[in-house]
Amino acid sequence: MFKDGIYSAWFKTPRGEGTGIVHFQDGRISGGDSIVSYSGSYDVAGDPFTATVVTERHAEGHATSASMSLS
Repeated sequence: MFKDGIYSAWFKTPRGEGTGIVHFQDGRISGGDSIVSYSGSYDVAGDPFTATVVTERHAEGHATSASMSLS
């Protein structure tokens, strides 16, 4: 069963892949990496969970995607 907490994240988008730190707490997501901050929400229904994450650039760096969905 999924538990709230701080996780390392690996993601892949059409523009590339990367890693970051993500905090899951009470249905909300926050986190980031050296170039992008993440925010969003998640829903747990048994073992699988669905999350919607929006990204916002806060520093110069490689090309990033404006938003992504995880499921």
